[in-house]
Amino acid sequence: MPEPETIRIDDLRDRPDRVPDVADRIWTAWWRDAGVSLEDLTALVHDGLGPSVVPSTFVAHRGERFAGTASIIAHDMDARPNYSPWVAAVWVEAEHRGCGVGSRLVRHVSDFAFAAGITRLYLYCEPSKASFYEGLGWLRIEADVEGNDIFVLDA
Repeated sequence: MPEPETIRIDDLRDRPDRVPDVADRIWTAWWRDAGVSLEDLTALVHDGLGPSVVPSTFVAHRGERFAGTASIIAHDMDARPNYSPWVAAVWVEAEHRGCGVGSRLVRHVSDFAFAAGITRLYLYCEPSKASFYEGLGWLRIEADVEGNDIFVLDA
């Protein structure tokens, strides 16, 4: 019997064929209802294909099945322009939730940033997701900023 395929995480620069998947999930989850077009969101995802550490995007997949994504971006909350860079757009497909994909993505992105010389990362999430990030070692530094909690992780 063949071994089941494991989750793999790749830099989107190495898997540009996944840009449509990443853009669609980010757009559907956070930007569609805000009036941003899928085309504009796809252009933002393409920004992560350049040589800079920030922005960067990573994609999780099991074989050829898209499993999730996470990014590093310069700014993710207008209310806190002094915080930078951010782990953002963490998304895991429903069928891959609860089996460690999100944890692996967040750790992978953080490790990548720290290896590149970044010493502090920020992220924000709905309070209902706070325990997930706290379980990964993130420290809540603000609560209820535009309805979200802000976290920090140091190298």
